[in-house]
Amino acid sequence: MPDIPKTNHVHPVHHTLLVTCIITCQGNATFVFAQTGSATLVSVSTSERVDENLREQEEATNVTDHFLSYSLHASPAKLSLAKLAVARGGCDEIRHFGLTMMKEEDDLAKKLKPLAAKRNIYPPFKSDANESNEFSNLSADKSEEFDNKFVDQAILVLEKDVKMLRRATECEDRWVRLLASERLPLVENQLAQLKFIKGKAAHGN
Repeated sequence: MPDIPKTNHVHPVHHTLLVTCIITCQGNATFVFAQTGSATLVSVSTSERVDENLREQEEATNVTDHFLSYSLHASPAKLSLAKLAVARGGCDEIRHFGLTMMKEEDDLAKKLKPLAAKRNIYPPFKSDANESNEFSNLSADKSEEFDNKFVDQAILVLEKDVKMLRRATECEDRWVRLLASERLPLVENQLAQLKFIKGKAAHGN
């Protein structure tokens, strides 16, 4: 049998290896990425994850408290605006809108107060002077001028309400979420009505 010639030459074999490993330990989570023989280790400590969770919980709590506080403090101003619509409205649409707004604000306040009290949030002892006089300039206007200015003012107020309610529908308090979810379509409907009234006025209808 003929001898097989010996050689030290080895044909190169090129390997491209991509491995992704996730090892979760009790203390840390270690991510290992290996490519073409090189490896990178990245450690994320448990304390960092805990801090992130705490920040998320704190933000959710702040959303709840901010919504309750804002709603309780804004309610007197919105009731004042609604009463002006009833007393000074130049058309049935505005006066009817004011009555509806008064009723819905009153219903909201009754539901808000017990939820807020559980978190030690209370309505102001008395209406702030600026708050109670915020829309007083409307009362001096003639009926048609009042209607136009009322619609513009109320749209700004309700647009802010909608933003607050949308955030509150995702807050950490279950009962506040339910209240916000119940209230949101009502306010969106009010806003749509006002924009419709404004559109009609703009076209001279």
